[in-house]
Amino acid sequence: MTKHAQSHNVYTITVFVSLACVLQIAESFIPHPIPGLRLGLANILTLIALDTLGFGAAFQVAVLRTLVSALLIGTLASPAFILSFSAAIVSTTVMGVAYRFFVRQRPLPCSQKATDFSPGMNGLRAGFRPADGKNLWPWASGRGAPRISLVGISIAGALTHNLVQIFLAYLLLIRHKGIFMFVPWLCVGAVATGWLSGTIAAATCRTLNKLRHRKKKRFFSFRETSVPTASFYVPLDSWMHRLPAGIKIAAVFSGMCLIFVWSSIWLYGTLFFFLSCLACTLRIPFAKVFLTIKRSVLLVCASFFFPLLFNSGKYVVFKIGFCAITYEGMLLADLFVLRMILLIFMSFLLAASTKPQDIAAVLAKAVCPLKVLGISGENIAAVISLSWLTVPYFWAMAVDVIRSAHIKRPSQIGRLIAVLSEFIATMYLAAEQNDGIWKEISADISCLPSDRHI
Repeated sequence: MTKHAQSHNVYTITVFVSLACVLQIAESFIPHPIPGLRLGLANILTLIALDTLGFGAAFQVAVLRTLVSALLIGTLASPAFILSFSAAIVSTTVMGVAYRFFVRQRPLPCSQKATDFSPGMNGLRAGFRPADGKNLWPWASGRGAPRISLVGISIAGALTHNLVQIFLAYLLLIRHKGIFMFVPWLCVGAVATGWLSGTIAAATCRTLNKLRHRKKKRFFSFRETSVPTASFYVPLDSWMHRLPAGIKIAAVFSGMCLIFVWSSIWLYGTLFFFLSCLACTLRIPFAKVFLTIKRSVLLVCASFFFPLLFNSGKYVVFKIGFCAITYEGMLLADLFVLRMILLIFMSFLLAASTKPQDIAAVLAKAVCPLKVLGISGENIAAVISLSWLTVPYFWAMAVDVIRSAHIKRPSQIGRLIAVLSEFIATMYLAAEQNDGIWKEISADISCLPSDRHI
């Protein structure tokens, strides 16, 4: 791959990651009545990347948007991040396998580029169209497999995502079987949210095909957009700020392992006191810590009430209806809540004392052994750094687009789908057809690799 093609690929993936972060951050402000059940709007970009760029790009989008979103809202290494990151990896893999095995394909004409969005070119691109003639692939390659649309792939990914989250929550966080009472609700919700994400993704692919045949027009300029600021980083000259980012990240993950292995209220209390002292040295108001914990309030409440209400024990303190509150249940509930708070606290301190660019550099070094698989650490760092800067621009533009849609009633949801699909398609084509807009952004990034590395 040439240097220009690699740079273009970085910019294209950055657009997908930035837009996915915008949707994921916006979704975090929506109340979630059932812990673990979310709309999954960020999965729209993973689906589009899978359909237009392939599984490798889709996997990068799914992983990096989780990382960048965690950096932006200060939840890196938090319980929500652990669940979201793991579920994103598994669900994207499932969607990639489903796309590979259950979508009939036909060979491309020699004159047609692999990046063209012609209908039916890759089964689902620009809307699904059946392949002509006989099935070309055997079962191992898809022969005889039933055709499914992008909506079906989205539902499969949503189901996998929710099930992975509930099992991980049981294994790592809430070790109580009562948590599985949410499984039926999560499965029903996954069908609904998967249908919504798949519908928007399919509409975006169709819109991409239409916009490509229009006359070229002037696309947006990042400098024309008002930029909201959002960061948990606290710029100070403390000893903790001067520590290398790699040491701090290693300390956080060591603390996570310690919390997962040992269940001791004395250990948790000691760690909480130690983290509180660190927060005092950084002069960080505890109100910010509580604000971060508030974002995971449903998960914290679930970790408290399940062992409290549904745990058997010898020493009954009092009864509430058919539920007996036992001493053992209260102790277990306190342990689970402290575990949640400690994980959130550590992730907040990491975000408050470490620049996102430094974290990106550490992540780039961490993926260096994956070069044998074609994954470039420099490209990963470039995407994270560019996404960090472009998310606020995309956020401002997305707010303007949604406001202009004037959605006032649920019956107008179709208009919102059309507006979102055209917005995503326009942003994609802007990055593809005008690489110059990235030069003005790249100038603001001190750690961005140069062209010879990209």
